This record gives sequence, structure tokens and C-alpha cells, in this order.
Amino acid sequence: MLAVELAGTADAWIGALAGIFVGLSTSWIAHRSGNPKRRLTWVQRLNVSVLRVEGSSSVTVTHATGPVPEARVAEITISNEGKKDVHPEDFTLGNDSLIFDFSVPVVEVLAKESDPPTAPIPETEIDGSKLKISKAPIARAQSISYTLLLNGPKENVRLLTQSLRDTPVRTANLSARRWRRWGLAVVVTFAASALSAYALSLVLPGGDSIYDKYNNCRYWDLHDPQKAADKCPPIKKP
Repeated sequence: MLAVELAGTADAWIGALAGIFVGLSTSWIAHRSGNPKRRLTWVQRLNVSVLRVEGSSSVTVTHATGPVPEARVAEITISNEGKKDVHPEDFTLGNDSLIFDFSVPVVEVLAKESDPPTAPIPETEIDGSKLKISKAPIARAQSISYTLLLNGPKENVRLLTQSLRDTPVRTANLSARRWRRWGLAVVVTFAASALSAYALSLVLPGGDSIYDKYNNCRYWDLHDPQKAADKCPPIKKP
């Protein structure tokens, strides 16, 4: 048997605090849903020498254009991590949407892949050390990978030009993304625990906390029914 004052006070405080928390969360979600953002990221996943030992003269790589003495294979992936599809008209630079500079000659685009595979893949153009990616739709949650044959030492690839309207194209930070998700889970768990702890720590008019009152009523209910009846009147059924 729990006291009416116990149940009423706990329910009122928990309900009020939970209502505030849910209200703020709902407002934030509604704002995010009503204002979806474009978000393109890119990352270089591979940049390795084709030769087992760089500079070795025992193995050579030849392309249709001629020998490739410092052959390397590089791969970049572009992902639409935003809440909206990206359309060709969202790009503002002529026919090119993104231009990457590998600092060494790009010999050939060896492969193009999309996830999901049914989504269109933007066309490319090679200009010396640059890879120009043409305007094309990039669907929400789509990732596009380009595998390239390079000729030269290992260098850092740079996004030389990006022309997506009102949306900077950023380097993907996989570690930061994992930390954000973990941090959000911690905040939600902490908030729920704090609500429960605060509600149980509230002091009733008699001087006891809700937690103490609850434990006392449980004890009296088993060992001193008369005292439980006096101090913890049963909750009225509706």
C-alpha cells in the first residue's frame, strides 16, 4: 500500500520534468525535420603503391599512355550524409561540382561505384593532377567511390573547389561521428537517471523523502499493517 501523497507527489514531479524533457526534445526534432540540411562529406580511403617496393626496377606498370614508373592506387568516397537529396542545380560552378587535386598526375579512373548501386554516378574528367566531378544528383544516404591510378609519390589529396550552394563539403570524420552518437546516448541516459533520482529525493511534508517514504510503507505493509494503514492509506481505485 502506497500513500496517496506519495503517489501524487511523485507522479506530479516526474510528469512535469518528463514533460519538459519531452517537449524540448520534440521541439528540437521538429526544427530539424522542418529545416533539413544538405551535408556532403568526402574521405580518402586508399593511397598505396602498386609495386611491392617503391622505386623497384624489377616490376613496371604500363598504361595505354605509356609507362607509369610510380604507379599508385587511390580511392576517394563522397557521401551525402544530409537530410536532403542534392540536385544538379544545387551546384554553382559551370559543369563541375567538385574538383580534387592529388598533387601527382591522375592517369585513369579505374572504377566507379555507388551505394546503393542503382543510384546514378557523376561523370568525371581528368585534368593533370586534378579529378573533376560533374554535376549530378546525389541521393540522401548515397555514397560514391572513385578508384584512381596515379603516377607519383604519396601526397595528400585536397578538395580544391566545391560549389554546393550554402553547404560546405567537409572531410568525413568517422571518429567524431562515433563520439557524437555515444555522447548523445550518454546525455539521454544521464537525463533519465537524473529525473528519477530527483523525483525520489523530493521531501514530503512529513520530512521524509519520497524514496524513504516508499521504503517505509513497504516495510510497514509487511511487518506492521496497522501503522501502514495509518501512515500509508491505500491508493483509491478509480
